[in-house]
Amino acid sequence: MIVVPAIGGLIVGAMARWGSQAIRGHGIPEAMEQVLLNESKIAPRITFLKPVSSAIAIGTGGPFGAEGPIIATGGALGSFVGQLLHVTAVERKTLLAAGAAAGMAAVFGSPVSALILAVELLLFELKPRSLIPVALATVAANGVRHALVGSAPVFPMPGVAEPGGAALASYVVLGALVGVVSVGAPDSLSCCGSSEATR
Repeated sequence: MIVVPAIGGLIVGAMARWGSQAIRGHGIPEAMEQVLLNESKIAPRITFLKPVSSAIAIGTGGPFGAEGPIIATGGALGSFVGQLLHVTAVERKTLLAAGAAAGMAAVFGSPVSALILAVELLLFELKPRSLIPVALATVAANGVRHALVGSAPVFPMPGVAEPGGAALASYVVLGALVGVVSVGAPDSLSCCGSSEATR
């Protein structure tokens, strides 16, 4: 429990030191940084180093998830294709977002969530010229996932009983009560704050 994570950390540290410093971090902020500051250009070696370093880190017991690395890897692959085709910065950004969203859809089986995530974090727009290619990429990736892995959920849920009418009514009352309390709370806090400020 101590030696294996330490070895994994040393390997990933060596990869970050002599391979590429871009594999450090979560993955999503780094992809956003490349979109905003570097015209969506990501070094091609990230396509290989990020998934390998993430697999080593997670496989040796590191407290990491797969969403950041798959976004970084898919985005790097999309950016690499855009650099090979010599497209404009806007088209390269669309390819980066399509790669990231396709990776999310393929790993987690959630094409709609992947599309929304790509729009929110990487595209920053809702124009058809970028939205349609990203949506098609998520649908294609989800189709490949269903063909290779199946349609079982990634995180299966046990059977949960549906709430009855009395439970739904209590939820409505509870929601209204919390709403009333939340509206009244800022007034009392500002009153106390103002009285303390006047002292």
